[in-house]
Amino acid sequence: MKNLCSFFLLALFLLSKQQALIAEVENLKVVIFGDGVEGNNIKEKLKKEELTKFFETIKTLKPDAVFYTGSLIAELEKTESHENIENLEENLNAFSEIVNKTLGKDIPLYPVLGNHSHVNARVINTFSSHFNIKKPPSLDFNILSYSVELEDSQFIVMASGNYERDAPAIFKYWKIIPLMDWLKKELSQNPSLINYRFVIGHEPAFSTTNVVGTYLGLDKDLDRRDKFWSVLKKGGVSAYFCSHENLFDRSNRGGVWQVISGGLSSSNKKKMPTNSFNHFILLTIPKEKSGEVTIEAQDLTGKVWDKFTISSEDEPIHQLRIL
Repeated sequence: MKNLCSFFLLALFLLSKQQALIAEVENLKVVIFGDGVEGNNIKEKLKKEELTKFFETIKTLKPDAVFYTGSLIAELEKTESHENIENLEENLNAFSEIVNKTLGKDIPLYPVLGNHSHVNARVINTFSSHFNIKKPPSLDFNILSYSVELEDSQFIVMASGNYERDAPAIFKYWKIIPLMDWLKKELSQNPSLINYRFVIGHEPAFSTTNVVGTYLGLDKDLDRRDKFWSVLKKGGVSAYFCSHENLFDRSNRGGVWQVISGGLSSSNKKKMPTNSFNHFILLTIPKEKSGEVTIEAQDLTGKVWDKFTISSEDEPIHQLRIL
């Protein structure tokens, strides 16, 4: 009898361990990272070394996907000249070479161009063709946004930094009505199949310096920023991920989290905070609806600087910033 009880206890223990392992494997893991780099090209040696370290570290986590929030390219002239496009292609090839050697081809990568290069039709076509991105036909030819579905989660990527023809200023971003209409429509897709919705871009909607009247992102035009945020709230978006600033910051705005993660260090150290640190975001989405979505800020040594869950509470009073 004693042996029989021991057998059942062992069987229950092994079953519980197996179920825990299955649950861990089934969780969807997504890595998100980017920077606020100015004036640096990927083909430069230092940038290659930084990207290589990031992707090598990220690969050990075995994520289901990686989103790179840019900036991907800098210092491109506002022309469609042969030299400009050639420079763009060279940098895209250099970026993909690093990705293929480190991350590999089995882990999909979804990129954002960022705001440090002029955006026109030819740049958009070159970028989308390189990464095999299918551009929605309803959008202006100078705009690139796309949607990705991973299991029961939707990720909408605002891939280009400048959204108005011949207008590089980011505060004119929201003048394109078709973009907002497209975003609303995308956020209403497959309501019975999608449990979590996220939006990914480059510029923050709420700059960390807005308290002193300095606006670095979409809040350069507060009215259009508010309209954008309203679309996210009404569309059931859990979080908006971005970079652009060289720090980590999370805040909840009306029930939607904004997570700024500019963790890829700059080659130009003079333009970075002296205490900035390398990090990326690990987003874990549970297979079971009863689970909680967790967001972690990790550095390249594996240290977790911050970890929190996306609460069902409408407006949790919580904000954290790491410079």
